[in-house]
Amino acid sequence: MNSTVNIWYRQLWKDKLAAGFTNSFDPNDDRVNTLIQLILFAAQHGMHWIGLDLLPNNDTSEDSSEDLYRVGSWIGAIGQSNVSQGLDLVQPRIDLLTAEHLGRRVALATQRWVRGNSLPKNYSFS
Repeated sequence: MNSTVNIWYRQLWKDKLAAGFTNSFDPNDDRVNTLIQLILFAAQHGMHWIGLDLLPNNDTSEDSSEDLYRVGSWIGAIGQSNVSQGLDLVQPRIDLLTAEHLGRRVALATQRWVRGNSLPKNYSFS
């Protein structure tokens, strides 16, 4: 992040879209703090942050750990993997699918941003 000072000074990322994901082997690690640091970094560059639009799972008996948003954070995708497993098992499939969902959300937001349709037609600043 510190190496972007010249980009920041010239505001080259201003009004660009940003999103973030993080992963840790510890289920209780500070991944949300990592995302908050990325949000602050994006704000310092004048960027617009895209979060997840998913409701959390595992909060009712009908939910499954195979649902998207397994670990849960509205501000970005969070994964948890076991350090003792091989590279083929490092990331649970559902965490990758959640990250892909966030990627699609960023892609759709980018399309709307480029077309100038970032606000609903009935939106008013007054």
